[in-house]
Amino acid sequence: MTALGHPQKPTTTLRRVGLADPLTAAGLRHDLGEWLRQAVTPPIPATRYADILCGVNEALANCAEHAYNKQSVPGAVTLQATYDIRRRVVRVCVADHGAWRPPRSEPDDTRGRGLALMRALADRCTIERHAEGTMICLEYDAQTG
Repeated sequence: MTALGHPQKPTTTLRRVGLADPLTAAGLRHDLGEWLRQAVTPPIPATRYADILCGVNEALANCAEHAYNKQSVPGAVTLQATYDIRRRVVRVCVADHGAWRPPRSEPDDTRGRGLALMRALADRCTIERHAEGTMICLEYDAQTG
C-alpha cells in the first residue's frame, strides 16, 4: 500500500532508447540511478546500488564499444529496468541490434573483464546472442549488500 492507501503495482519499469555511444551510456546510467532512488522501496543499500550501476555500466560500455564496431554510425541501445516489488528484484536488460563479438580467451592487462564483472556483481546474468543482436539481463536481489 502507498501512503495514500492505494495498492502498489507489482512492478515498476524504466525504458530508455538511445545511440550506443559513451555519452548516451552515461545518460542512461544517470537515468537508471535516479529511477532506482525513486522506484525501489525500501531504499537499496549503498553497496547494492553501486553493484547495479557498475554492472549495468559494463553492459552499456560493451554495447557502445563492440556492438556496432563495423558500422560508421552507432546503432540503438535499449535499457529496460524493472523492479518486482513482491520479489524485491531489480532486473536490468541492455539490448542492441549489432553483432556479437566473442570474448577473448584470456583478458589482457587492462581489458576483457566486463562479462566476468557483470556476472560477479549480479545475482543472475543472462546473455542472449542472436542474429538480431545481443541482450544482457542482470538481476539483483535489491536488499542484498
